[in-house]
Amino acid sequence: MSSTPATDVGGRTHRSPLRAALLELAVAVPGAVLLAIAVAHLAGVALGHDRMWPTETLTLSEAAALRDEAEVLLLIGRGADPNAPGVVRRDFLRGTEDVLTPLEAAVGARREQMIELLLQLGATLDAPTWTRLTCFAERHDAPAAGRVLAAHRPDGADADCEGVATPW
Repeated sequence: MSSTPATDVGGRTHRSPLRAALLELAVAVPGAVLLAIAVAHLAGVALGHDRMWPTETLTLSEAAALRDEAEVLLLIGRGADPNAPGVVRRDFLRGTEDVLTPLEAAVGARREQMIELLLQLGATLDAPTWTRLTCFAERHDAPAAGRVLAAHRPDGADADCEGVATPW
């Protein structure tokens, strides 16, 4: 049996049906495999599992610490409370995990623009909160944060930091 394809009188090459089927299969299989992988990936993304670009959701306090304005807007738009404490994972601000309000996280990260944004989006500054945050900014060497807070000083707020507990 010859390994070369048969030719007819006109010089055209004819392949055996088995050989043609194997060639078609060799061409189709890689594309089908890639298509199956793409479909599986897209299904995973739709279900919230992206293996190529994994993401971890942030708490509002973490987003404030990282100066992630878009995430802050998204989370508050989805109903996150701008006054509620949230976990800030280890190494976001310090070497320990902390539970901070978004304003505390913004002061701790020295993010004065984030303090302004949080206040615009509903974070409240009553007198005790203002005092605690102002003392925190002073102890944490965050003068720009202190200036932003000073511009929003509520009536009756005391600037005396004697005995005031701060996150660190």
